Amino acid sequence: MEDPPVLSATERSIIERERGVPGLGTLLDPDAFLQALSARVNGIELQSARRTYIRYKPGANCVVAYKLETELGPVDLYGKAYGRDAPVKFAKDRARKQVPSALGPGRLALEEHAITVSVFPNDGKLSALADLMDPAARMLLLESVLPGDPRVAASEIRPLAYKPERRYVARLELGQEPWGVLKLYTRAGYQAARRRALAFGAGELLDVPRLLGKWSHPGAVVTAWMPGTRLSECLSEPELGLDRLLRVGAALAELHAQNPDEQLPLRRPNVEIDTLFSLVETVGQLLPGLASRAWLLARRISSLIEGRPFSPVCVHGDFYAKQVLLHGERVGLLDLDGATRAAAEFDLGVFIAHLERDALRGRLPKGRVQPLAEAFVKGYGGGQSLPVEVYVAAGLFRLLHDPFRHCEPDWEQRIEALLTRAERILPRSDVHPLSEAKTTPLPATPRVPVSDRFGVSDDPGMPFLSDALDPAAVERQLARWVLGSTPFTLQEVRVARHKPGRRCIIEYGLELDGEPVTLLGKVRAKGLDVICHRITSSLHDAGFGPESESGISVAETVGSIPAWNMWLQRKVSGSAATELLAQPGGVELARRIARAIHELQRANVPTPRRHSLEDELRILHERLPLVASANPTWARRIEQVLSVSSRLGAATPVSGFSGIHRDFYPDHVIVDGDRLYIIDLDLYCHGDPALDVGNFAGHLIEQGLRSSGDPDALAREQQALEDAYCELAGEHVRETVRTYTALTLVRHIHISTLLPKRRRLTERLLELSERSLGIER
Repeated sequence: MEDPPVLSATERSIIERERGVPGLGTLLDPDAFLQALSARVNGIELQSARRTYIRYKPGANCVVAYKLETELGPVDLYGKAYGRDAPVKFAKDRARKQVPSALGPGRLALEEHAITVSVFPNDGKLSALADLMDPAARMLLLESVLPGDPRVAASEIRPLAYKPERRYVARLELGQEPWGVLKLYTRAGYQAARRRALAFGAGELLDVPRLLGKWSHPGAVVTAWMPGTRLSECLSEPELGLDRLLRVGAALAELHAQNPDEQLPLRRPNVEIDTLFSLVETVGQLLPGLASRAWLLARRISSLIEGRPFSPVCVHGDFYAKQVLLHGERVGLLDLDGATRAAAEFDLGVFIAHLERDALRGRLPKGRVQPLAEAFVKGYGGGQSLPVEVYVAAGLFRLLHDPFRHCEPDWEQRIEALLTRAERILPRSDVHPLSEAKTTPLPATPRVPVSDRFGVSDDPGMPFLSDALDPAAVERQLARWVLGSTPFTLQEVRVARHKPGRRCIIEYGLELDGEPVTLLGKVRAKGLDVICHRITSSLHDAGFGPESESGISVAETVGSIPAWNMWLQRKVSGSAATELLAQPGGVELARRIARAIHELQRANVPTPRRHSLEDELRILHERLPLVASANPTWARRIEQVLSVSSRLGAATPVSGFSGIHRDFYPDHVIVDGDRLYIIDLDLYCHGDPALDVGNFAGHLIEQGLRSSGDPDALAREQQALEDAYCELAGEHVRETVRTYTALTLVRHIHISTLLPKRRRLTERLLELSERSLGIER
């Protein structure tokens, strides 16, 4: 499959939007990459480069696998472009073992582009891969995985599949006869694969890979070779009888009926919904013009999945024709690495979604999809509690990024074709208007007071807010989506915060089980913030619940109302740290807050969002010129502040990389006796943990200035915060914390102009910023 000679216009747009990965343009462009690589490979002619695989994490990194044509023959390698943490990654890369390659060194550092290159068999996370290419090392590895197996000594390996830094699969042969499959994994991948390799057994029709050996040190698993023909190789053949699909469905049903001793992870409907909305962001990053369609479709699918009865079974997790072997009357199911417990329709939908994709690609006649799918479902056991079409649409949705990832020609058009097919396949007869609750009518309740001091009912950017303030509608939606059959009484509706056209927070006062409870409904105009909901829920479940031994908690999430782009959490009791820090005991409270944010960062809950120091500087360069435009007499001073800020940022080391709050300041810490609640995780992302502490410290300086006219009023508390955090995270972070403190003060210059009561502070903040940056006037 030939790669286009130059980048497409869409790919150039992706590169232009990416500020956090400076080498993306070089890595994605085959010509530019070849030119950069040629300068490092002396005496070897590199003739052409073709992309074969892309794994892109916006703002963080990008991996691109290439097949090179050289004067010495074809060479496989991959490049990885990093963000601001490139120096740390380069240091780690230099420490890894490497073996020589066809190009000379096994690894190359294109430091001017923040790119590392690993030439096969060198791999940054699959350290054992290099051992397979050396006969002596390969013998040691295989004997460790399969001790005493006489076939090891004379066996050869034939590669089957390879994803850089993920997994390598090879066939073990003895005299050209295959007898085993070897898989190499990352550390985390091995632990998951090991459990699943022991989970399932054969059935009346079903065959599964039989485990022969495993070894944790390199992360290697060997299973017995399974004979047969892949279903994917004969799907388009007219002579393929539908009876084969009946048997495939029946074999899958046998897998689903098993109850393995190995506990498989549970994939609840909310996880599936999170995945869909994460893909909405991916589609938006690749093709912004499709973002709204992707959002609407994800919302439709979610509304059909959420709230339905959930009866999990053991599913394959990645079930499609390539994973099926036909051997006489037997049906073998391969690659159970993704097995989990989920709705049975998950596997059915994924299988049929791949048939639909094959038809779109022209690999399967369109007229074959329906009879094949019907036979497959019939063999499985007929209809399901939820229409399979919903999961087919979800399966197609999960394939949206594949054309880009696998470097398919015209990948933009292929993504849109998948999206269009998913839109059409979703049964419209099952889609009810999201604003209409399908619940048993509730009895009339006394008049409920509604407080809307912001006038959010008239916000054209969120027209559904009028319903979110209607007590009758609120009762219906809470009963349907959040509280179910639990009896409750709605007592009050109050708008707490509002950013016109963007966000809104509504408080719902309830009586629940005889106790007063307040739920906070967090609304986002551009769609339900599934990621924030998931992060808050994950942190709560990861040791930050209301009874945590650490005394550090996050608010409990209770559900979502898709019709209003709203997710809900319990409002916590206590007082904001803002005022308490200025009272006796403020120094000790600052130390507790340092420990709390350090614990939150250590949890490191996964998120696709990234934020770097470059992003912080970009925000300053976007906002401060607005202040200069409104106050021309400050223009030169602001220009100098921005210039020095950029130099400071360039000279500041990255202190680390983890999950961070990103909007951490005293208002977002609630103190309830010995317990601290960290709230408002809307901006949670992966970034430099020093940002949280520097941001908090900068807010303390601004708070002192605003409340007493003295920016040093909370200096003792600020120092206690910084010292306590550095004791926990290491002294090396102090310099970076102070950089973020200075940049937070600079950001407050613009923030002060947005709030009438703070505009009197703008020039003082400018002076403080100059002082913190060492600018003399």
